[in-house]
Amino acid sequence: IGGGSAAFDAAVSARKAGAERIVMLEKAPEAEYGGNARFSGTGFRFVHRGAAEIREFLPDIDDPLFKTMHIPPYTADDFMSDLNRMTQGRMNQELARTLVDESNTAVHWMHEVGIKWEPLKEHAKVDGKRYFERGIALHVAGGGVGQLTQWRRIAEGLGIEIRFDSPVSAIHGDLRRVEGVRVAGPNGNYDLRAKAVIACAGGFQASPEMRARYLIGN
Repeated sequence: IGGGSAAFDAAVSARKAGAERIVMLEKAPEAEYGGNARFSGTGFRFVHRGAAEIREFLPDIDDPLFKTMHIPPYTADDFMSDLNRMTQGRMNQELARTLVDESNTAVHWMHEVGIKWEPLKEHAKVDGKRYFERGIALHVAGGGVGQLTQWRRIAEGLGIEIRFDSPVSAIHGDLRRVEGVRVAGPNGNYDLRAKAVIACAGGFQASPEMRARYLIGN
């Protein structure tokens, strides 16, 4: 359920893990699919060992240009410290630790399945050196729309079906299991039965209660 970066991640991962048939249900029309990912700057903050590791993501950058980029290591402690600072400590520490600990593996997986990267365009240049925000030196090539275009190409290449104008209006099942969904398709309502249903959303900005809890300062 969804058509943004989280949904594409889940769909491609499921296909790589052996799922035979995958259908993505996106409520938006084709021209507007992707949710918040469409408007994202696509900068990725993740744990890494420094410039030598970042070089793996930028094979097309000339060596003289890459050597101007100042990219020190970004540790798990650095990442947790930044998250606590930015949220004033008002975050779920267990979820934050999962994000931090899995960040390096996740970004390398994206690279392995075919996502292309570029150096972050927003940087400071001092005495010929380029300095980036701590922990963020890369973004997905093409920005938000570019990220979605890449994911769609990868997903469709794996035989994943994407249905636009297809919001989910109900989830079928009981307390023991989920068995499928009701889809409000462009030609009417219909049901899909499935062995697994994955609901994919990248943020909580539509919830006033959660915005007040996690984003508004004291």
